[in-house]
Amino acid sequence: MLRQEQKERTHQVILDSAAVEFNLHGYAGTRTMEIIDRIGLSKGALYHHFQNKIDIADELNTLGRTQWAETLAVDESAGRGLTALHALWRSVFGAVHEHPRLQAYLRLCSEGVGEGGTPLAELQALFVSRLQQAIADKEVRETIDTRGTSAALIDIAWGVLMSQSPWGGDDTEARLDHIWDLIQPGLQAR
Repeated sequence: MLRQEQKERTHQVILDSAAVEFNLHGYAGTRTMEIIDRIGLSKGALYHHFQNKIDIADELNTLGRTQWAETLAVDESAGRGLTALHALWRSVFGAVHEHPRLQAYLRLCSEGVGEGGTPLAELQALFVSRLQQAIADKEVRETIDTRGTSAALIDIAWGVLMSQSPWGGDDTEARLDHIWDLIQPGLQAR
């Protein structure tokens, strides 16, 4: 049993290492040697688990699809409109920040690698729905372009996730909250 557990641990470490490399360099910019060097494995050990880089990306996509679906699961207790949009914003981008494999899945999908689907389009549809609720509830100005605003919210959060704070430390969630505090007044009905 120990041998099987070690094999599974190695498999998971390879996926974690690949996720970090894909996040840093994208699919095209990542070489299998970088994945190997990150964890100190031999080439043979990596190729015992995966035939090539696309096999690793495919498994990350498969795992990512499941985790993404769980992340997007609608929590009706979050309320409606802007309250629900803010809860979704925090939940989704908090999960992406905390889980490098999920981040790698989104990056791989954005680069068109494998069969990952269109997860950010799914998120945009949920954002549009929350904004439409907020408009119906007269919480948000009727003139808001829901699709454009949703895309901008995703772009902004993605930019925060992909950048490091110039002040050091890991304050990603605080930066996301601060950005939300700046954006929300611009959305609200007057």
